[in-house]
Amino acid sequence: MGKIVSFIGIAIVIAIMVKPDLFPGGRYNRPTPLDQHRSAKSIEKVEFQKLFDSNKPLSSLAMPGHYTVVEGYLDSCAICKRIEANFPAFLDKRKDVVIRRVHLPEAGMNISFTGSDQSNIEQQVAEYNKKIKSYNLCSTPHIEIYDDAAQVLIADSCTNKPATTFLQQWMSDE
Repeated sequence: MGKIVSFIGIAIVIAIMVKPDLFPGGRYNRPTPLDQHRSAKSIEKVEFQKLFDSNKPLSSLAMPGHYTVVEGYLDSCAICKRIEANFPAFLDKRKDVVIRRVHLPEAGMNISFTGSDQSNIEQQVAEYNKKIKSYNLCSTPHIEIYDDAAQVLIADSCTNKPATTFLQQWMSDE
């Protein structure tokens, strides 16, 4: 029995040395300060697909009683990453602000249309296109800022980025 326990102990030590990220507290599993802020209530990640499937607009993420920054982003967006890096320091200074990060799918969304005939499917496609256009998401980052009454203060559009510019200036001024 003692040899088995010793063998298991040695195996665990070797495994920790070879793959430390497999174990809680391993060097790759340690949360960074940004990860800790991501899990805080002041920053919430939302998957766009879920928002879209539940027919909720971006404005539904606004939190009454707080200024709400809604950021549509892609994992591959360099500007999004630079903005995100400033969130922790900004939120430390602005307790009246919450951030809702809307993760946009890199490879598009899976949508299926069902119907008995071509005109039924075409109608579904038209409804889908109308719904997707209502989000006004043309590029990333896409920023919308809401006041403490959950009313939009400033928002990016497909032709310009006033909210992105405003947010970057606001964070640098803090």
